[in-house]
Amino acid sequence: MLFRRKGYVRKEFDKKLLYQLEDLQKRWKNEKMFRDQCIDFHDDLDIRVKLKKLKYVFLLKEARKRKIKITSKLY
Repeated sequence: MLFRRKGYVRKEFDKKLLYQLEDLQKRWKNEKMFRDQCIDFHDDLDIRVKLKKLKYVFLLKEARKRKIKITSKLY
């Protein structure tokens, strides 16, 4: 009975990880597009884009380590 709970919790956190991964990817691409369209941008904007990319890459590595299939439709 205890092991079934473990599988349920793992699936639940895997779904949360996929949602966060998709959301962070959208945010990162939006920030990157905004930075590319700006004529005069500050270093703060560049740092925000790099931080979002690093967070996305970290979550992607975590998904690979957990062997989560990202090809599945979330919605």
